[in-house]
Amino acid sequence: MKYLFFFLCLGIITLPRLAGSTTGNTLNGIDVLERDHFAPLKGKRIGLITNPSGRDKNGNSTIDILFHASELKLVALFSPEHGIRGDVDVSVADSIDKRTGLPVYSLYKSAPKRLINQTDVEYQEMVMRSRGPQKEQLEDIDILIFDIQDIGARFYTYAATLRASLLAASAYKKPFYVLDRINPIGGYAVEGPVLTDPINFIGFHNVPVRHGMTLGELACMMNAECHLDLDLTIIKCENWNRSMWFDQTGLTWNNPSPAIQRLSAATLYPGLCLLEGTSISLGRGTQLPFEQIGAPYINADQFIKALNALHISGIVFQKTSFTPDTSLYKGPSSTLKLRNKLCHGVRITVTDRNACDIVNLGIELALVLKHLYPADFKCDSIEKYLGDQTTYKALLSASDVNEVVRVYTQNLESFKIRRLPFLLYADK
Repeated sequence: MKYLFFFLCLGIITLPRLAGSTTGNTLNGIDVLERDHFAPLKGKRIGLITNPSGRDKNGNSTIDILFHASELKLVALFSPEHGIRGDVDVSVADSIDKRTGLPVYSLYKSAPKRLINQTDVEYQEMVMRSRGPQKEQLEDIDILIFDIQDIGARFYTYAATLRASLLAASAYKKPFYVLDRINPIGGYAVEGPVLTDPINFIGFHNVPVRHGMTLGELACMMNAECHLDLDLTIIKCENWNRSMWFDQTGLTWNNPSPAIQRLSAATLYPGLCLLEGTSISLGRGTQLPFEQIGAPYINADQFIKALNALHISGIVFQKTSFTPDTSLYKGPSSTLKLRNKLCHGVRITVTDRNACDIVNLGIELALVLKHLYPADFKCDSIEKYLGDQTTYKALLSASDVNEVVRVYTQNLESFKIRRLPFLLYADK
């Protein structure tokens, strides 16, 4: 409990209010800030890190809200992956926001070139710092504010943008506010291996694949565990507890990124994205990204038979075929995997989201594909998404998911205890 005492002494957080299971009146941090008339920001020059998911409960953009607030002055915008308007699937450039005329500084430019004799750890740290606000961009800013909707998976890059921004705020002595947002897939389930690889942009901190935390909670964890000594304030959500999913809040869904178009896709993402770099399509370029998988070499009847034999709780598989089409894809056509190729596979439907371990679902899919199609299914890339060499080696040799789970369970259980001092919201 030493971190909790530390935070209370600095005034960074308050004790979690024991909210009930109220449904339909949840407030995100921006809603609380608006209701309280921007009290902590009066007279301050603000730099805002956001994208289209930064909206209040009425659908108003956080950019517009702060730009028109007389109590403060919004002077600069910072853009994560997918751009300030959320429609880019490539590296993002600096620009001018057409609506406000404010400068937009990219936090997702191409990674810098590796230096001679630079270790993996040193290089990844350089990449991380290059994707945070830079000193000259912060000269006219009093406070940095972060307002982006995460979806609760370690390799979803908004949390990496948060880390890079925290590092910059610490280095240049800028107070940092997180306008917290709920975890749309709940804050209770914690799944998968804990990152042991060097910190990188799809592995922002030593947390499991599904961490079950909000970005505000993660900011508190990183501030303490990275010894940032940051002036950090979390504007907490209200009327949300860890057992609540997005569709229990009354909030309106806004796509947090181009391929996450529904809560069902966000639910499956921590498991299916383990296959992102393999020879499998995850449905990008179709109407159901991250809700179906396939490839030209898959025999759908054989595949679904093998999956059904596993009796995975809370999941139903349906045979399907689809063709990834660039008209349904936000990135360059050259980057769309298996574009214009007829793919056979399965559509995945979650029937009981509290009964299914989504990360283990991704591991089960990899094991079946590895067994059925050893010549076609290339799984080298799964290691960087698992973030743990030992787990990856177990996957390569395992015939059953339990053989993989045994490898990472101890670290996962330790994380569940480690995260406790940083949790801002009650279980129920």
